[in-house]
Amino acid sequence: MGRVRARAFATALVTGRARIGRDGRGPARREAPRCSFPGRRQRESNKEKIMLVAYTVALDLIRALRPVVVQLRKHSPDAADQVERAASSIVHNLAEGDRRNGRDPGRFYAMAHGSAGEIRGALDVAEAWGWPIDSANARAVLDRELGLLFGLTRRGRRTAPRSRIEGHAED
Repeated sequence: MGRVRARAFATALVTGRARIGRDGRGPARREAPRCSFPGRRQRESNKEKIMLVAYTVALDLIRALRPVVVQLRKHSPDAADQVERAASSIVHNLAEGDRRNGRDPGRFYAMAHGSAGEIRGALDVAEAWGWPIDSANARAVLDRELGLLFGLTRRGRRTAPRSRIEGHAED
């Protein structure tokens, strides 16, 4: 038993190129530094680029929603306030998620995605009520934002959950 401990201790002192590989034939491969295996840096930088684009598009969405909110306020002040809060929430959640590490950013990106869906719902309600609101430009920017947020929230998952609103009728 003393022989095994001495051998383990001697092996523990040997590091780097002199260490014997797992198969016992030669030096072990040099270990890659943490976070530098192929593709990870590129995936992280792509995600950062998407986040920056999503943040910029969220600000563009607020600008596109300004005339829509003015028109919406004539018919429903509550709906106009809700659209304002949801649009601001997208920007706030993207900014806060960008400052977080680990699994936290995904939670904030998901909240931003939910707020964007809330805006889409408010515009659909206005259309359903027949309120004359010109929201074509805002919807185009909103669709782009929803796509970017989908990429931020669904990245790394195997399958995306089906929408509960679309496809509620089972075939």
